[in-house]
Amino acid sequence: MTNQRAHGRGLRLIAVFKLLKGLALIALGIGALNLLHKDVEALVVHWINIFQVDPNAHYVRLLLEKLTILDDRRLKELSVGTFIYSAVFLTEGVGLALGKRWAEYLTIATTASLLPLEIYELAKHASIGKVLALVINLAVVVYLALELRRFPSGPEPATGQISRAAKLYGIVKVYPSRTAVAVSLPDSGKQQSRSCRRQSRDLRPRRHL
Repeated sequence: MTNQRAHGRGLRLIAVFKLLKGLALIALGIGALNLLHKDVEALVVHWINIFQVDPNAHYVRLLLEKLTILDDRRLKELSVGTFIYSAVFLTEGVGLALGKRWAEYLTIATTASLLPLEIYELAKHASIGKVLALVINLAVVVYLALELRRFPSGPEPATGQISRAAKLYGIVKVYPSRTAVAVSLPDSGKQQSRSCRRQSRDLRPRRHL
């Protein structure tokens, strides 16, 4: 029971991470569409002047160099790519939040497929952000793979736990409205039987006088 609660917390944590990534990519895609038919470099320079950032700084110059190659065609491709990735991340996040088994397999497949690219980018130019992203994605893949081995058929539902526990005491008969359970008491010399009945609720609409 404790392992299943920990399993659920881990899935919810990964789900939140995936949902945040999906929403961030949607915002990036919308921003790319808003830059269509605009002078991107001039717009960035305008915001640099507003925030009084040194335009000769190393990272600012790198940003300006990247933006000079952006045109309407590349902006459209960027927006389409971000929307596709955001749809994948949101699907993973919703599926994991609902505890769906297919979402775990989908998350492993998509996250593992990006690891070679992240390793290549890290080897090409290392940075703290790339290292952090690689570590997080690797941890997600390893965690989900281990959880799939621990729970190959998925977390056991509550009804399954009740049935399994009842079998330990020996279920005599199961009715739609009641369950009779025979309980053995090894301490006493005789077998004693206890019947525990659970009446189902009447779901029919009641008449009000």
